[in-house]
Amino acid sequence: MISTTLIAGQAFAINLATMSLKEVIAGDYFLGGKIYAGDCKSAASPAACGASAAGSAVIAAAAATVVVNSTAVAANSVIVLVEDESLGTKLGVTCNTQTGLVLGTLKVTARNAGTSFTAGVDVVTTANPLCFNFWIVN
Repeated sequence: MISTTLIAGQAFAINLATMSLKEVIAGDYFLGGKIYAGDCKSAASPAACGASAAGSAVIAAAAATVVVNSTAVAANSVIVLVEDESLGTKLGVTCNTQTGLVLGTLKVTARNAGTSFTAGVDVVTTANPLCFNFWIVN
């Protein structure tokens, strides 16, 4: 069931030609707040991701950080980063294979609400960029 309360001058429409629903396989699904979607893919620095709350990016070779521009970032967002060496085809690069023991843990080092977050490692990468996926949860 979808319901809404509108005030004068507002409209609510669902485009059935482009809408899809996903089944929740197990458990309950609760949502509070905004839903952001998207699948940004960027091998650039900074990574331009518009309003995407998920995607794939790189820390360039010979660098230790990358700024990911996304308006989905909020002051209290949970930002999840996961290194993924299999993203080469998606991002058009050869992903770095150095381990976290060499580079340090992939982490969020800064955030600017409504604008961006910075992902980084402790040691600069060598020959190839470090590929990773990200999710922003608000």
